[in-house]
Amino acid sequence: MNEMPSESPGTTLDSAAAIVLSVLAVILGFLCSFVVALLQTGVAACGAGTSCDVAALGWVGLITPGVSVVAVLSILILILARRAGGRIWWAPVPAIAAIVLAFFVSAALTSALLP
Repeated sequence: MNEMPSESPGTTLDSAAAIVLSVLAVILGFLCSFVVALLQTGVAACGAGTSCDVAALGWVGLITPGVSVVAVLSILILILARRAGGRIWWAPVPAIAAIVLAFFVSAALTSALLP
């Protein structure tokens, strides 16, 4: 008979962990991007008496969403290109770290650029 080889419990658990961490990366990317956009509403404090670099704020606002998109795409590429039997649970971990780092950099730059 032609039977399909079943996946081992370790492989199933590895795939499940990769999926959960990937979903977490997507949610974290959306949340961090939203918070950076919320932080940038402080641009309303910029007026005639203060100096604000609004162009720089625009670019800073793109850091977290840009890193989030690249991170999630890299997760997808790593998962799709994995070798048979290779562990993939770790693929979303660097992406999550990059999203969090991008958020902190964006938040710090935003607070430095606003009065």
